[in-house]
Amino acid sequence: MTSKHLYCKLFLEDCKRKIWAFALLGLAMFFALPVATAIRFSVIRGAFSMTMEELIQMRLQYAQMMLDFGTSYPMVRILLFWTAIVLGIASFSYLQDKKQVDFYHSFPAKRSLLFAVHMSVGLAIPAAVYLIALVLETAVLLANGILPFQVFFWVVKGYMGHMLYYTLIYSTVVLAVMMTGTKIAALLGTLVFFAYFPSVAMLLVAYCQTFFETYTHWSFPLWAGGLIRLSPMTVFSVSVSEGLVFNEVLRAVGAVLALTAASFFLYRKRPLEAAGKTMAFHWSKGIVKVFLVAAFGMAGAAFFYMIQDKLGWMVFGAIVGVTISHCVIEVIYYSDFKKLFCHEKTMALCMTGVLMLALSFYFDVFRYDAYLPEEGQVEKAVIDFGEDHWVNYDLVEFGDHLSYSGGGWHLITDGIGEVQDIPAVLAVAREGISQLDEDFVNEDYDSYCDVLVAYTLKSGRTVYREYWMYIDPVLDEADRIYGEAGYKNALYPSLTIPAREAAAHTVYRNLGESVETLQGDEAQWEAVVKAYQEEFAAMTMTRRRTEAPVGELLLISDEDEALIRKHHDGIGNWYNRYGLCDGYFYPVYPTFTKTIQALADCGIKVDHRYAVDDLQGIEIMAYGPFTDQMEDLDPNSMADPGDSLSAGFSEKEKWEYADGTLQAEATVDWDEPYTVTYTEPEKMEEILRVFADYGSRNKNSMLLTDSQYNVALYVSGRDAGSTTDGEMIRGKVPAFVIEDLRALEKEQVQRSEGGEG
Repeated sequence: MTSKHLYCKLFLEDCKRKIWAFALLGLAMFFALPVATAIRFSVIRGAFSMTMEELIQMRLQYAQMMLDFGTSYPMVRILLFWTAIVLGIASFSYLQDKKQVDFYHSFPAKRSLLFAVHMSVGLAIPAAVYLIALVLETAVLLANGILPFQVFFWVVKGYMGHMLYYTLIYSTVVLAVMMTGTKIAALLGTLVFFAYFPSVAMLLVAYCQTFFETYTHWSFPLWAGGLIRLSPMTVFSVSVSEGLVFNEVLRAVGAVLALTAASFFLYRKRPLEAAGKTMAFHWSKGIVKVFLVAAFGMAGAAFFYMIQDKLGWMVFGAIVGVTISHCVIEVIYYSDFKKLFCHEKTMALCMTGVLMLALSFYFDVFRYDAYLPEEGQVEKAVIDFGEDHWVNYDLVEFGDHLSYSGGGWHLITDGIGEVQDIPAVLAVAREGISQLDEDFVNEDYDSYCDVLVAYTLKSGRTVYREYWMYIDPVLDEADRIYGEAGYKNALYPSLTIPAREAAAHTVYRNLGESVETLQGDEAQWEAVVKAYQEEFAAMTMTRRRTEAPVGELLLISDEDEALIRKHHDGIGNWYNRYGLCDGYFYPVYPTFTKTIQALADCGIKVDHRYAVDDLQGIEIMAYGPFTDQMEDLDPNSMADPGDSLSAGFSEKEKWEYADGTLQAEATVDWDEPYTVTYTEPEKMEEILRVFADYGSRNKNSMLLTDSQYNVALYVSGRDAGSTTDGEMIRGKVPAFVIEDLRALEKEQVQRSEGGEG
C-alpha cells in the first residue's frame, strides 16, 4: 500500500511538472480534430447541393477519414510522433543533470518505481488528451447528425492503433535517453534508432544495384527487409499503409515490451556519473562507433564511385568516409579536438572491414551474377522475356476513375506462368550469364531482350535474376517456353476468356486505328475468337521476328467491359485506342489465315494499313554502300554495311562489281541517300506485304526490320499529302528494290569516275 500511495503521489507530481505538455498537445489536438471537422462540415454544407441523406453520408466518409487508423488524414499521427520524441526525452531529462540525479535518487523509492512513474506519465498525457479530443470530436459529429454508434468502431480502432505506435516510438526514444547523457546526444541516438538500419539496408541494396549486373529490384533480399523492419518508423509507416494487421500488431507489442525491458535494465545499471557525458555506458561507445563508421565508410565509397566509377575513387571514398566519421565521433564522445585521432587501431579495423566489404561487391566475390541453380534444386521457375508490356492484366476501380497495370512482369510478381520446361529456363539464364561480359559483341544477333527469371527453390527461397541479353542463341528454348499453354495463357490472360463471352465485345481495328464492327451472327463472332485463340496459341517467338501485325482484335471480359463502359466519358467509342482498352487489343498476324478468313465471313477484310488504290506511290530511301554486291572493297575504310549509322562519309576506294563492268578508283559520297519511287501497282503491292510502319513494334517488339531501307507511303484521295513512314521486314526486301538501288549506286560511281577523269 505504501508503494502504491507513493507511486500515485509521484505520478501526480510529475504530471504537474508536465502541465505544459497537456496544454500544448491539447490545443493542437483541439484544432486538429473537432475544429477541423466543424470547418469541413460547414464547407460541405455550403458547397454542395444534396439531400440530407447524401449530406450525412458524405459527413460519415469524412468522419472515417478523421477518426480511423491508417487513413489519409495525417495530423493525429504527426502530433503523436513529435509528442513521443519530446516526452520521451523530457520524462527522463533529470538523468542528464547531476544535481537532479542526486535529488531524485534521494527519494525513499526504488529505481524501479521511479522508472514506472516517469514512463507512465509519458504515456498517460497523450492518452488522456487524445481521448478528450475524441470525445469533443464525437460531440461535433452528433451536432451534425452522426450518432456515436456509427463511428464507434473507427474511434476505438483509431485510438488503439495510434496509441500503440505512439508507445513504440516513445519507448525507442526512452531507450536512446538511457544510453546517452545529454539532450543533444539523446536526439542523435533517437535519429540513429529511427534511420540507421533502413539506411544501411538501402545502402547495401544500392551496392547490389551498382555492382551486380543481374540484380533486379524484385530481388530485394530478406536481410534488407529485416533490417528495415528494425526501425520503429518503418513499422509505423507499414501499419499506416496496410492497416492494423494482427501479426504486425503482435510484432509492435513485442517490440514495445522488448524496448521497455531494455530501457529498465539500462536504467538500473546506469552509473550516476553518466549525466553530462555523451554516452552513458563505456562499453557502448565502441559498438556504436564501429556500426556508424562502417556505414559512413560504405556511403563514402559509394558516393565517390557514383561521381567517377573507378576502383581507385571507390577506395579513396571508403578511406575518407571512415577517417572523417571516426574522427567526428571521437570528438563528440570526448568533447575534445585532441582526441581526433585516438583509437587508431579501431579506425584501421573499420577501414579494413569497409574496404573488404566494398571490394567484395566490386569484384563479385560471392559470384552473385554467376549464380545458376541446379535443375534438381528448382521447384518452380517463371520467366518474362520483357517483350509484351502492352498486355493489360488488372483493371481496378478507384472511386470515380479506373487504374490498370500491364507488362509481363506480372508473371513474376503474381507468381503465375509457371514454366514446366525448367531446363529451357536454365539454358536461357546460362546464356544470359555468358553474355555478361561488357565486351560481348556478336553482330549476328538481333533480338535483344530484358529477361527476368524467378526460381522458387525446394528450400522455399525465391531467387530473382535479370539478364539484358540477345536470345538468338536460345531461340529454340524460348520457343519451347513460349509454346507452353499454361505459360502463354498466363502471359496473355485474354486467351482464356470464353469465346462466347469475348465474342460479345469483339471489334477489329486496323493499323490505321479505324475500328470495324463484326457483321453476321453470334456463331460467326465466336468462330473469329476461337480461330484467333487457336492460332495465337501456336505463335512462336521465332515467327514474331519476321511478322508485322496487320490489325488488332479486341478480347475483353464482361467484367472489364462493364467497368470501362461505366467510366466512359461518352466521347467516341468506349474502346478508343488511347483508352483503357488498348491492352485488350491483341495483334493479328498475316499468317493467321483461319482468323483472317473468319473475319472475312463477318464482313471485314484484313489488309495492310493502305491498299494500293489508296496510294500515290511509295518512296524508298537507302544509304550505301551495298557491299554485298561488290568485291575487293577495303573493309578497313567503312563501317558495317547493314548499319544505317554508317552513312555520312566519303571514301576513295577501288570498286569492282561482280559482273566485271566497272573497275576504277572513285570518290563516292555516302552523305546523300539513294532514292527510288514506285507507282506500279504490282510493285507497291509487293512492298506493302513486307512493310512495317514505325508503330508495328507496339504490339510486337521482337519484329526485325531492315533500318537501311526507309519507306514512305504517299497517300492519295481524301488524305492526299500525308505520308506513313516505316521500314521493311529484315530478309524480305524485294529483289527489285535491291537491284534498283544497286543500279543507282553504280551510276553514281560511274559519274564520280568521270568527274575525276
